[in-house]
Amino acid sequence: LAANTVLKELDLSKQGDNYGNDALDAACAKELAIGLRANGALAKFTFSGQVGRQEGPPVTMETSMTGADFSGKKLGVPGAIMLAAFLPKCQ
Repeated sequence: LAANTVLKELDLSKQGDNYGNDALDAACAKELAIGLRANGALAKFTFSGQVGRQEGPPVTMETSMTGADFSGKKLGVPGAIMLAAFLPKCQ
């Protein structure tokens, strides 16, 4: 992800599956955050957080954003890590 120069949109809002596998954990989110920060082409990022086994609603961030309200989105630690990594791209 860090070296990619053409990916403009990334949707990770459905990380879990129907087999009981969890969504992204904090360790995975930390690795993803490295790529999010370094990728210069990415302009739109959609993801879901998770608190316990309850997935939150999708959150979409775009580089053109000048304000946002993430309250009630159940970001949890993984979602907060990804949000923090993408936030500097926003105006």
